[in-house]
Amino acid sequence: MDQPFSHRGEQADLSRQRDAQPTMSLQFTLWLCWSIIVILTGVLNWRADVLAHQPLDPVALIVHCLLVGAFGLLVMTRIEMWLEPGRFYGYHH
Repeated sequence: MDQPFSHRGEQADLSRQRDAQPTMSLQFTLWLCWSIIVILTGVLNWRADVLAHQPLDPVALIVHCLLVGAFGLLVMTRIEMWLEPGRFYGYHH
């Protein structure tokens, strides 16, 4: 009688371990999107200065990229927590 219960327990443990392992494709996709968005922010800021015939403002460029990057990291972390909760809520054992 103990055999089916221990088998179910092992399946649950394996399922938790599988959920706790990071999905490289998800991480790659999120980091790729984040990088593209930060680079695009810099390009759009530069382009706006060029189109307005203004000199390049490196401080504004850096501030905009830092803000977008920080916000993007928060969003990226929330997406990972939503899609891979095992990595954040201690299902590792």
